[in-house]
Amino acid sequence: MRKNRGIKTIVLLAVLISFVASVGIAGAGADKITLQGTVEQGDTGLIIQAEDGTYMLSGADLSKMVGKTVEVTGTVSESDTGKTINVMSVKEVE
Repeated sequence: MRKNRGIKTIVLLAVLISFVASVGIAGAGADKITLQGTVEQGDTGLIIQAEDGTYMLSGADLSKMVGKTVEVTGTVSESDTGKTINVMSVKEVE
């Protein structure tokens, strides 16, 4: 009985590790993009007004950058409410 329980535990761990690895690989495949635009206070939070449209900002607090032109790098997701960029890096453009 103890031997079967050990095998079940190993199989369960192998499945769990495979799942975590596949989720990590899927997240790593998201393409990073760089946008340049002005940070503004929108109705639902901070946005960046870029040449190709408006993006909600997430992943970084850019509240001190409102009114400034910045370059942000991150991953973009789309939903019914629009595009959101998950900011990984930001720098002010002079």
